[in-house]
Amino acid sequence: MAGKAADRLTFDIEAIVLKLGSYFNGSTLRHENLKELCDFVSVSYATLPTHVPTRWPTLLTVLDRVLHLWDALKSLFSSIDKPPRILEDFFQSDEAHVVCLFLQSALKVFEKPILLLQNSKLLLPELLTIVNGLKAQISERQVARFLEENHDSVASSAAGGFSEIQYFRKFIFRV
Repeated sequence: MAGKAADRLTFDIEAIVLKLGSYFNGSTLRHENLKELCDFVSVSYATLPTHVPTRWPTLLTVLDRVLHLWDALKSLFSSIDKPPRILEDFFQSDEAHVVCLFLQSALKVFEKPILLLQNSKLLLPELLTIVNGLKAQISERQVARFLEENHDSVASSAAGGFSEIQYFRKFIFRV
């Protein structure tokens, strides 16, 4: 189900983070350029961790860092000559930041349960506690979204147009 949902996103975020990793891997000059831009946009520099596709929880770590460095990365890929096309298109898009924020939010729900489930010595009661906790968290998010949509539709009709949430959803999913 998660794979099908990811197919609806406007960007292949794994391809983006893998390309970012390969772009900076082993290049001191590229790291220095990013450091300078971090200073320019007043963001503390931090290296980008490597995403490992077979361990998808690393995606959250990389996304957190990309969002932290967003302004510097966006400036970098708009200012250099002939950047990798996928990164240039990504950082020029109005949708990219919203997609990253959406994925960060979704991945945070699954991070702790996945780490707990990796314990090879789990007993059935512990497993049930983890799974039930995840189910409860997902249910809470669904209820919150329902309440948010109801509140938002009132605000939207008062504003005479799209709500902010509807606007962001439009960018995240092509419907």
